[in-house]
Amino acid sequence: PSESTSNNNHHRENEDKLIAKLQETWQVLYQELSPASTRFDDVEEIKEAFKAWKKRQQEQFDQEVRSAKHEKQEQKDEEEQEVEKQVIVETQDRYIATDG
Repeated sequence: PSESTSNNNHHRENEDKLIAKLQETWQVLYQELSPASTRFDDVEEIKEAFKAWKKRQQEQFDQEVRSAKHEKQEQKDEEEQEVEKQVIVETQDRYIATDG
């Protein structure tokens, strides 16, 4: 039984080593075969890509803020119009009540 267990452990170790080698090989192949436009080998390229991404994120955020402000202003305008309508109705009611 102990010899069988030893053989199983040895077999598993060999499989683990083989799997690790295959993973390394696949990683190298992936890096080498992936399109050059998606890889960054130069630190300056990485910095520029990050700056461009950061700029896009800021523009998107700014657009969302403008949109939210616009929506809030529209709501405020609608509320003010409702108040104005209510004032007109109340004024008319008072006029009718005092006139009648």
